[in-house]
Amino acid sequence: MAPSFEVLPARDGRWLVRDGQRRFIVPHDLGKRLDGCGGERLWRDLVARHVAENVPHRLARGLWLRIPVLPGVLVRRLAGHLAGLASAAWLSGLAAFGILALVLVPRPAADDAMSWLPVLAVFLTTALMHEVGHAAALAREGWPPGAVGVGLLWVLPVCWCDVSAVTLLGRGGRVRVDLAGVAFQLAAAGLAVIAASVAHEPAVALGARLALGAVIWSLLPIARTDGYWLACDVLDLPDLEAPVTVGCGRGRCFAAAAWRSLTAVSLVALLALLAWRLQGAMHTGLDGDTWPAVLARGLGGCVLLVGILSAARRIGRLVAAVGRDLRS
Repeated sequence: MAPSFEVLPARDGRWLVRDGQRRFIVPHDLGKRLDGCGGERLWRDLVARHVAENVPHRLARGLWLRIPVLPGVLVRRLAGHLAGLASAAWLSGLAAFGILALVLVPRPAADDAMSWLPVLAVFLTTALMHEVGHAAALAREGWPPGAVGVGLLWVLPVCWCDVSAVTLLGRGGRVRVDLAGVAFQLAAAGLAVIAASVAHEPAVALGARLALGAVIWSLLPIARTDGYWLACDVLDLPDLEAPVTVGCGRGRCFAAAAWRSLTAVSLVALLALLAWRLQGAMHTGLDGDTWPAVLARGLGGCVLLVGILSAARRIGRLVAAVGRDLRS
């Protein structure tokens, strides 16, 4: 449920805005605008816009390339219609339905002439539903989501949803937003695999099962994934590099140090693997001295270099944080 909202005139001519447990003093003109029909929506839009402009969006801190695909107006409309599915009970049901469908529904026999276009279409549709799920959970909490798009996390292509206002939620609300994308994607994959079984479409079934792999990846807490933010929210940390709260005990400090160390080692291994595979792919598939091949190799090398430098900076911050934890 959205937090309670109330606008009251103050003695000095200004207005008091009560939003849940928070209190705000606003100018007279703004208070008059808020004290009427649609005032709560206007207030939440203003606060969410302020947060989006002044608080770094979670994924934006790891993405060096962001391309919007769905504008914020459309995402807010979709999220408003689907917000009812973002309760804890519905999210649990959606996730259970998707897992059962993917496990129990028989897989159509593969065809040698199977096209990869429907595979990609199904996979991208489930990825889109993943981001809409985050937006729906934020809308259920009473705050408007932003745009949905694609980008590069170091050298990995990812989808993102601007849920900057999640920083205004309590721990329970943040956890719900973290997990809503997984539940929505599992449900979409489950529907796809059922449709594939009925229509005997192996390409659709393969796209749905690739979505399951994407869900598993998103739950690994080693990059800026849903699992990463879920762990941060459970531990009440703003991000993995942040200091552990003073007085929380040495056990939590050692746990944070172990998590940071595992993440740093995983990033090193991931970058080494990607560098090896990308270099091999460029030399094999783009061999020759023609200008398209040279240009493609150059662009691929630039993307790889930027990604490696971005990840290397984060590895350095993690190593410094581990030293800080061990000294605590």
